[in-house]
Amino acid sequence: MAVLAALGIALSAPASAGAVRFSDITDEAGIDFRHDNGLSGDWHYPEIVGGGCALVDHDGDGRLDILFIQSGAVPRRLADAEPPDRAPSRLYRNTTTDGRIRFADVTDTAGLDARGYGLGVAVGDLTGNGHPDLYITNYGPNSLWRNNGDGTFTDITAASGTGDPGFSASASVADLDRDGRLDLFVSNYVVYDPADNPTCLAESTRRDYCGPSVFEAAGDTVYRNLGDGRFEDVTEAWLGDHPPLRGLGTVVADFDADGLPDVFVANDGDQNQFWRNTGAGFSEQALASGAAVNRHGRMEAGMGIGLADLQDDADWDLLLTHLTGESNTLYLNFGDGSFVDDTAAWGLQASTLPFTGFGAALADFDRDTRPDLIVANGAVRVIEARREAGEAYPLAQRDQLFRNTGRRFEPVTGNEAALAPAVGRGLAIGDVDNDGLRDVLVCNNHGAPRLLRNRTRVDGPWVGVRAVTGEPPRDALGAVASLAGGAAQRQRVATDGSYLSAHDPRAVFALPAGAGEARVVVEWADGARERFGPLAAGHYHDLRRGEGETASP
Repeated sequence: MAVLAALGIALSAPASAGAVRFSDITDEAGIDFRHDNGLSGDWHYPEIVGGGCALVDHDGDGRLDILFIQSGAVPRRLADAEPPDRAPSRLYRNTTTDGRIRFADVTDTAGLDARGYGLGVAVGDLTGNGHPDLYITNYGPNSLWRNNGDGTFTDITAASGTGDPGFSASASVADLDRDGRLDLFVSNYVVYDPADNPTCLAESTRRDYCGPSVFEAAGDTVYRNLGDGRFEDVTEAWLGDHPPLRGLGTVVADFDADGLPDVFVANDGDQNQFWRNTGAGFSEQALASGAAVNRHGRMEAGMGIGLADLQDDADWDLLLTHLTGESNTLYLNFGDGSFVDDTAAWGLQASTLPFTGFGAALADFDRDTRPDLIVANGAVRVIEARREAGEAYPLAQRDQLFRNTGRRFEPVTGNEAALAPAVGRGLAIGDVDNDGLRDVLVCNNHGAPRLLRNRTRVDGPWVGVRAVTGEPPRDALGAVASLAGGAAQRQRVATDGSYLSAHDPRAVFALPAGAGEARVVVEWADGARERFGPLAAGHYHDLRRGEGETASP
């Protein structure tokens, strides 16, 4: 039964919990990218990890563009130089007009010649010029691309000192030491040498991809921004002497309400890590927090991370995606950085058990003020039924969409084409047509991506905001925006989370019926609060620090 469900074959047809609707507009939008994992028949482990993607307004025109991370042939050695014939990652510019969503490939004109064995991407103004930069994680040396502000990028990896040479996965851009400059937290996965590729077998005794426990774990890396285009590796100084674990997903947020940004890492087959910010470094406290393992005390195959304030109680809850047979896990936050596994009560135990989840997002897709859930699924071990059917890459599973009905997630039907089986990995959310509804970009391993346009019928008003700070102004990553009065609808100003991918940092709020305007409170990363408004409904607004009214806590 689990195999049939993983194949996307319905055993029964539960009624849809809501009218959340997505349509796949990839082809009509002009997106012709296809991810290549270098599939060679040699079962190299990096083949099953990528690829990531980003929704990012790279040219500052108010429209979200798309970056797809490309992999290509697995290098013969980790230290091999980038081969000139490797296809680069691809950048598509949003040219949407009059509601017709269109994208154009501008990789060459943008000067973005990223040819590593790409896995993921993190986005933020790391160079302080007011434009979002791109940090691409690779199997092999990572790369940092400075956004020049004119639609082009420059590779500053060597000068910046951020070329982590290992097997990196997700990364977060955040001001970890609150000095006004954005730093980098990079999760590293395992130590893998293509020249020493072990042979692993499935239960059928046929060859299969190995699991992570076969390989030595790789330690994460923290880069502190020195403010002059250079970064310092402060991993040992900030994290101390801690054994390496197999990191895949990262997210930064103030989980214990002390005003300092903490880091949560989803580890594959190891206990998770909760790096609590002490103000003088970080203390690993996942076990004490209750989020190191699930409620049964088991370590799981942590991949992606979703984050939202699910209970409207002013703290951040976590959703972690896992391997088939484990289910995804929902950790509710008590507000002090301690968590409880409440997966079953929220309806996510049995429903996610047959799937291997990667990218995930908790976001209000139907503008009813409650965060919904979408998960990109794709196996890492061969699905024998698909191999027997003759599929060359038999790992496809259907994606899943859940509507939040209030303390419970219910599966949403009616999106079968948009969520059809593929080898899902990266997932990013953002409003690509600026209509106040969040769209979804799913990036599949060794296949075509899917741009899912949100076509949910919503009549109520909305308001969108982009919080910016500094001079020149940049996205105020680390801030929190909320609707003043009534339901807070707290939302992070952030690009990280999910898996190998970067989200739109803007916030969208559902407004009461008939509302023509709204007021929004922004709590900046240093704890200062400002109220902005009235803001006209039906539009996005830039909220610049110092231009609002001081707001009390």
